[in-house]
Amino acid sequence: VQACDHEKIDDTTGMKKQFLIKILKKVGLIRFLNFELAMHGITYPIIGNLVEDTPKPDLWMFDLLSILIPKKDGCFVDVGANIGQTLIAVKRIKRDVTYIGFEPNPFCVYYLQKLILNNKFINTYIIPAAISSNTGLMDLQLYSLRLTDSSASIIKDFRTGSVVNTVNVVSLSSDFIKIDQKISILKIDVEGAEYLVLSEFLEKIIADRPFILIEVLPVYTPENYDRLNRQASLMKLIKRLNYKICRIRKGVKGDFIGIENIEDFGIHSDLNKCDYLLTPSEEDLIF
Repeated sequence: VQACDHEKIDDTTGMKKQFLIKILKKVGLIRFLNFELAMHGITYPIIGNLVEDTPKPDLWMFDLLSILIPKKDGCFVDVGANIGQTLIAVKRIKRDVTYIGFEPNPFCVYYLQKLILNNKFINTYIIPAAISSNTGLMDLQLYSLRLTDSSASIIKDFRTGSVVNTVNVVSLSSDFIKIDQKISILKIDVEGAEYLVLSEFLEKIIADRPFILIEVLPVYTPENYDRLNRQASLMKLIKRLNYKICRIRKGVKGDFIGIENIEDFGIHSDLNKCDYLLTPSEEDLIF
């Protein structure tokens, strides 16, 4: 009972602090402040000049992971961890699961380490690197003024907007990716580098047959040849792995309502249809 009471107190205080955050943002003072906010059993560091609010998992992601995590034993691998949106969801669902996150952006890595330390997360590891076909240094292009820009990409000129900042980051190929545990779920959110990640995890995917959560951004038009070619290569690789493609269906509130089997990502411009669950063809998922 005491534990429940403490959690209620934390959540009440957290909601008050979130209201205060909104006010501080409006008046432009949040960037000068650092503090912590406790909600739902998680302590969030608020670092005003870096992360102004709590990193929130998408509702559909939390709902879907609540279904998937109990289905398979093994570790959760998150390629493109950003500032911990998925990490928080995973640890809220199963605190002791092994989480391995890959994140090349040094500003995001700093925040992730603070988040892990504040919450005393066990079995939680951050690899400060991108996944690529070569091990070395490469450019991470940022498309906004936010140092933790979630739209940043290692794919040169992936987006049509202007590159605001470029950060030199470390990249690792499969020769340097050593994961001894079985992977149960592999999440990929890498802004155009999906084929590179799947290629470098190829042997591990064949051996472990994990669920794969992947974001594939729209091609928009048939004339977008670069994206179209990357998408075609990705489709071939998925078929080679003998995986099924399921588009994740979301409700009006962003909650998870089901999956839809599809044969191809297709050409579209709907940002609400960019998230997919890849499942081994030998498995039948029932939701």
